[in-house]
Amino acid sequence: MQIPDDLSEQLNAYCSNDLSKVKGELAVREQKLANKPKHSQAQIDSVQAVGKKREETEKTVRRIESELESLKLASTKDREKIDDSIEALAKSVDEKFSRMMDEMGNSGAVELQRTAPSSEDFDIKHYGLRILVKFGSAGVRSNKGRPSNVDMQQLSASVHSGGEKSVSTAIYMMALQELTQVPFRCVDEINQGMDEANERKVWKLLLETAANYSAQYFYLAPKFPHQLDFDGNMRVHFCLSGTLKKRQTQSHTTTESYVRRARRVVEKAKKNKREAP
Repeated sequence: MQIPDDLSEQLNAYCSNDLSKVKGELAVREQKLANKPKHSQAQIDSVQAVGKKREETEKTVRRIESELESLKLASTKDREKIDDSIEALAKSVDEKFSRMMDEMGNSGAVELQRTAPSSEDFDIKHYGLRILVKFGSAGVRSNKGRPSNVDMQQLSASVHSGGEKSVSTAIYMMALQELTQVPFRCVDEINQGMDEANERKVWKLLLETAANYSAQYFYLAPKFPHQLDFDGNMRVHFCLSGTLKKRQTQSHTTTESYVRRARRVVEKAKKNKREAP
């Protein structure tokens, strides 16, 4: 058998053709091999056990990595589901807020704001709602039929008057009625800063909301416009300041007169409702 040229060159480079030299080198190699430290069976078993444990650890790592990928996938799906639910709630509030603002002769919208540091950082605490309003501009719509947000401004204490903020707050509260189930709501001086026209419109929307959702409201205010709509489901309480001693003053007589008149109006409304076909 002929040895290939490249192998022949390597043999000539590392192996001598002198038999005595080859035997001498062989003896040296055998002596080195004999001088190598011997390992006990216990040491061999220990090394083999370590190798087996390493294989098992690598399998565990691969299993954990697979489970982690599955959890990441499930987390992404859950995040999308939660995000869709939040967006649906915000859309519901937006539709109600926009409709009621439009009924009052204004424009309004509620936008969902996602202000997370990055798109990968999903944290609801970074979410919020932005209220946009424009007063005296009912019917301002985009091509999709919803309010055009271009001309609206974010509700702000530095931009809008006290009356505009009161109107927006009252409408926003009523837009949340369907989404939050509570025994009652207390509205304290929400009409402060409103002109009489807006106060009447807010009152009307409040009555409709309470009737549609069987909701109970405590409406606290130092004043009411004359001739507001009342019905038998309402209770009016007057808080009079002064001493506990009852005094027959002109003011007291006038108050009693208003109370009697209000009762007659309510009774008349009940009667008309019963007699209505």
